Amino acid sequence: MSVPNTFATATTAIPLSNLDSNFTYYDNAFQIVGTAMEVNYTFRLEDFTDNTKKAEFVLSGITTATTRQYTLPNASGTFALLGSTQTFSGVNTFSGSVTMTSGSGSYNISSSGTTGTVLIGGTSGTGTLTFGRSTVSQQTDIQAGATASGSTKTINFGTGGLSGSTTNIAYGSSVSGATVTHTFNSGATQVLVDANGFSVNSGSLEVKTGPIIMFCPTPTTLTAAATLTNADIQAQIINTTGTTTFTVTLPLGTTLETLVPWDAVDVGYDFYLINSNSQSISLAVNTGVTIVGRATVTTLVSAQFRIRRTAANTFIVYRIN
Repeated sequence: MSVPNTFATATTAIPLSNLDSNFTYYDNAFQIVGTAMEVNYTFRLEDFTDNTKKAEFVLSGITTATTRQYTLPNASGTFALLGSTQTFSGVNTFSGSVTMTSGSGSYNISSSGTTGTVLIGGTSGTGTLTFGRSTVSQQTDIQAGATASGSTKTINFGTGGLSGSTTNIAYGSSVSGATVTHTFNSGATQVLVDANGFSVNSGSLEVKTGPIIMFCPTPTTLTAAATLTNADIQAQIINTTGTTTFTVTLPLGTTLETLVPWDAVDVGYDFYLINSNSQSISLAVNTGVTIVGRATVTTLVSAQFRIRRTAANTFIVYRIN
């Protein structure tokens, strides 16, 4: 059945069931395929009050001989578009993998109010949450905004473990040769953990309970006169033995500069000299190094010395006892 173009002026609705597969209109602009009416020309939607506002569906991206179906949700709302700024005001659940790539832009994930909660990660999932996986230089900020005076900001890591659970928190790379620096700030006080060890730039270090377990390598043993090396001092204990008196010379100031990673002046390093010799032992200075206190250690006496850095390559060694 062919319908003339003048059919467009008809005001009586024709039920779809009354049309057959031969139905054509406006040179195949519409046709019936089974129980579906297909639109072959561009189909546009116009605004009810302003017909200059239009929208159309573009199907060129669909594979040839393929029919795609799009199911409308049982709700009224606004379509979300790719490449356009979106505001999701409702609760949205993404069950599959979600990849967000902003290029040089940024993603802001926050609650709309001042007391809202942003949850990332399920309560029963066993997967991995990864924040930042770039292989080049990158900075990842968590709660980096300036906290207003009178406000409190709390950052919790792994605080919800129940009795019998295990919480492992790892910071930094464990790969040999990788450089890792941990900086903990408390106002002007800074605690630094890096390849050089553990340091506090101001204030005091306090252990409220439990012992301090110290590194205790094999002591250095000397039986005759010698100039100490950094390795000798790093052993922390120097034991002298024998039956004759002799002199132990301190390293050069330039050598002591590499004893430990000094990062300031007025910092020190302690070592002990145990004289197991039957005669006295003398401690001699060197270029860039002076000594304060008695430099002779009598037989069967132990002495503690503190090396104080006063400038680059310049040190004072104090006998403490």
